Amino acid sequence: MNRALNRVHAPSDHKNLRRLAEYRLKKDLAIKNTSQLQDVGRQLYDLQVDQIEIELLREEFNRLREKVSVGNNHPKLIHKPSNNGYFFLDRHGRILDAQFSPASSANHDGGKWTRHFLSDYVVLNSAEFYEFLDAVFESETKKTFELSFEQVNSKKQLGLQLPLFALVNAVTDDDKRFCLFVIEDISARKLAERKKSQAELRRHKLVISAAMDGFWISDAQGTLEEVNEAYARMSGYTIQELVGMNINQLEVHKGNDEFQTHIDKIIAQGHDRFETQHRRKDGSIIDIEVSSTYLPDSEEIFVFSHDITKRKRAEQSLRIAAATFETRDAILITDAQANIISVNRSFTEITGYSLADVIGKNPRILSSGKEDDSFYAEMWNRLLEQGSWAGEIWDKRKNGDTYLKWMTLTAVKNDCGETMQYVAIFSDITERKQLEEQIRQLAFYDTLTKLPNRRLLSDRLAQSMSMSKRSGLFGAVMFLDLDNFKPLNDTHGHVIGDLLLVEAANRLKNCVREMDTVARFGGDEFVVMISELYSNKAESTTHAIIVAEKIRNALSAPYQLNIQLTDKPAIVVEHHCTVSIGVVVFINHEGSQDDIIKWADSAMYQAKESGRNLIRFYDSEERVSLIA
Repeated sequence: MNRALNRVHAPSDHKNLRRLAEYRLKKDLAIKNTSQLQDVGRQLYDLQVDQIEIELLREEFNRLREKVSVGNNHPKLIHKPSNNGYFFLDRHGRILDAQFSPASSANHDGGKWTRHFLSDYVVLNSAEFYEFLDAVFESETKKTFELSFEQVNSKKQLGLQLPLFALVNAVTDDDKRFCLFVIEDISARKLAERKKSQAELRRHKLVISAAMDGFWISDAQGTLEEVNEAYARMSGYTIQELVGMNINQLEVHKGNDEFQTHIDKIIAQGHDRFETQHRRKDGSIIDIEVSSTYLPDSEEIFVFSHDITKRKRAEQSLRIAAATFETRDAILITDAQANIISVNRSFTEITGYSLADVIGKNPRILSSGKEDDSFYAEMWNRLLEQGSWAGEIWDKRKNGDTYLKWMTLTAVKNDCGETMQYVAIFSDITERKQLEEQIRQLAFYDTLTKLPNRRLLSDRLAQSMSMSKRSGLFGAVMFLDLDNFKPLNDTHGHVIGDLLLVEAANRLKNCVREMDTVARFGGDEFVVMISELYSNKAESTTHAIIVAEKIRNALSAPYQLNIQLTDKPAIVVEHHCTVSIGVVVFINHEGSQDDIIKWADSAMYQAKESGRNLIRFYDSEERVSLIA
């Protein structure tokens, strides 16, 4: 018998069981002193003690199993919910009892799981699972956990993975600690989320694949991972040939060092817009306009490219007073007094105006009214000083719709340097900008509340710390955690919980200035950052107290949450939810961004532990101050 194995899996009173086993054997054999045994007899004696000890362990285990299975007779040990399943584990993660809910997609008899270890089926590193289990036993609070485990068929072979949501807590019986996993099958929810995500991805891919502009995705080193058909046609390569190539292989002028410097710039600032040249497969060169966005979560660069070769050639030709209309971009030509004298077919297709509609008129008839006088003044100053201007501008179509265009405006001069004509070449970039904005929203904003996410919060906190260093003004960070949020989710489901989070986000935004930042940190946690307070810490702290109290009162007001039902009246759920707030007042770079968030979080937990619905301030010397 392997005693090492016994030591691993025996209960905590192993020594007592060993003494009891020896007592029984001595009584049966009428042995008073074990020193009387010879070597062989001694080994036989030890084996017999081991066997008795195993029987005692089995009796102890059966006793515990009977106590657990009784249910209502031991409410302190376990309450068996009618709509949920559960696992009941000992200190070592061994399953003492199990039950699956009737609605679960798992078709199992819970009793078949007993005497197995839950870690054998959880799709998780065993060390991580036991680390979580230890935390449960050491804590007096309940914890939530999402896990997947392998379903088992009648032959005890592993099958499909089943996602579960677990509410976990430790219970005590006869001075022994056990662990209760109350589980909910979330397969349907996960499937719905996956289908929604896949549908959105399909829509984006459909738009991108049908786009006239080129599109590609590369890694942080510039290696192409995905390319659309438009760029394949633009470059002359097939999609299969392009995937795996480095974009620098297509660049005409950039060396490796210059290319890497440009990549680093895009990663650092998150985006860039520029013009460059690519070499086609047949050796010819094309001019392209590139708009790139870096997504830090996936460490990928999303790029839209527009072939501007014809536009570039047209601009070159216009400099010698010969404009070309053979381009997909719209062209508008005026005389020296800015009266329209000609437009091309693409102009009519984009704006809806024919040549007869606009001839002899000033281009201001296209103005949307979104740009002010200073914008046009700067544009004309640049045009007169440098002979050209390029940029984005909002215009209005004949039917009244507004659209965003990228326009290059060039002054055409004669040999004497006198301006004879003005030529505008532009393209409609509305759809492309909408796609770029969608990508930016995914990268920097929370999809539920539309608040800034952690990444955007980090960027704004860095800016606030830099401004604080220059101005000498204090700033404040508040870490908020909603009290009594989980019971709402457990009682009414995640839909109602999401409605409360959205309402809480709206109330928070109404409590601060436009220049301040309200971010969703995760779950029911929010962070409020207030910039440019006062140069005096006491005044800044007083202002922070006023804002924190305003937030506490706003979030403590009752919530009226409406559930819209098909063909039925809406259901209104009223919920009362308070908030615990931790505040830290900072200046300059007295701590890192992570330190400031950590300090505010620490103060928030002090508010929680002191009774909730409270405000606590962090002080670098006092650690946590009971100011409010």
